[in-house]
Amino acid sequence: MKNSKGFTLVEVAIVAVIGGILIVSLSNLLLNYINQTRQSSTERKIEIINEALQLHLDLRGRYPCVASMNAAFDTPQFGVEVADCSDAATPPSTFGATGADGLQIRIGALPVRTLNLPDDFIGDAWGGRFTYAVTATLADPDDFFDRDNGDISVIDNGTPANSLITPNGSAHYVVVSHGPNNSGATNLGG
Repeated sequence: MKNSKGFTLVEVAIVAVIGGILIVSLSNLLLNYINQTRQSSTERKIEIINEALQLHLDLRGRYPCVASMNAAFDTPQFGVEVADCSDAATPPSTFGATGADGLQIRIGALPVRTLNLPDDFIGDAWGGRFTYAVTATLADPDDFFDRDNGDISVIDNGTPANSLITPNGSAHYVVVSHGPNNSGATNLGG
C-alpha cells in the first residue's frame, strides 16, 4: 500500500479552492459582458427609435401618440398609437400628466407598429417595455406643430436644478428604458 499513488486530501482541497476562484472570476466576467451587451443593445434600439420618431415627424408633421401599455402581442392594439392624443382625453391604458408649462403629457408604450419598427423594439434588453412620453399637442394631428411647445422635464433626484434637459421642461418626447432592475416597467407581455 505504500507504493499506491494518489492525491492527498490537502492537494484535493487546494485544487478545489483554486478551481472555485477561477469559476467565480470567469462568471463575473461573463455577467459583466452580458450586462454591457444588453446596455449596448438597448442604446442602439433607442437610437433607431429616435430616427423613426424624427421620420414620423417629417412625414406627418407630428409625433405619434402613445400606444397601450398593456396590449398583448397578438392584439390589434399592440404597438399602435391610440386614436385620441388631445389635451382633453387620456386614452385608455395610458397615463396623463401635466408638464412644466401646464401642457398635457401622454405616457404609454412605444407605438412600434405605427413607426414601422419590429415588434421587439417595444422593449429593452432586460425584458421591460420602453415607456414613451410625448407632449400631447405635438402628437395631435389637429394642433399646429410648434417646436417651442415641448413641455417634458427629466429631473435627477427630484430637484429642478438637476434637470437632464436644457432648458428644463422643453423636451418634445422621451423614451425610457427602466434598466436592469425593470423598476416601473411593464413586462414585454403587457
